[in-house]
Amino acid sequence: MLFYSIPTSVMNWMNPDWEIWRTFRIDIRKHVRRIKEEISSGAPKLSQPDRATVFSEILTNPNLPEAEKDAERLSREAQVTVQAGIETVSWSLTTNLTYLLSTPSALNRLHAELAAAIPTASAAAVPGWPALEQLPYLSACVHEGLRLGYGVVTRLARVPQDEPLAYAEPGGRAWSIPPGTPSGVCGAVYRAGDVG
Repeated sequence: MLFYSIPTSVMNWMNPDWEIWRTFRIDIRKHVRRIKEEISSGAPKLSQPDRATVFSEILTNPNLPEAEKDAERLSREAQVTVQAGIETVSWSLTTNLTYLLSTPSALNRLHAELAAAIPTASAAAVPGWPALEQLPYLSACVHEGLRLGYGVVTRLARVPQDEPLAYAEPGGRAWSIPPGTPSGVCGAVYRAGDVG
């Protein structure tokens, strides 16, 4: 909340690169206000597939309280949504590209599969997404990037609710964690296996 109350002049003085962030915030607010104005002016319902947005659906939902439809609240939700999508995609791409560039055999295998599926280098020759999903090695690379792009490396709390949680150490010792007992597991530990 404090970040949002910093005047623009102070933000620019602290870090001129924040101008991009400020512009992003302003654009998001304008977008939300425009949708609110369209709805309040009696514009056609925006839930047609070609015009639907998260905001049009929230703003036209009669089951949501007005506090949920506040322009400032929706602007902040939009910022979080966009940032989450950017971070997830960019990290998955970074993970995939790093692995492929450091493992020539994997890169060559992916290149061969793509060359067979897309014989000419033109935009018209690129098959649609459903056809690309059928390429086994490309799909495996995408899934592997998502698996290894696990975000923050910290312990994630797990609390078994109804039954004991079984845990076995690599040396063979077994544990039974009673229901309701918090335990922590680092996402990197259980997601990162052999990627070769």
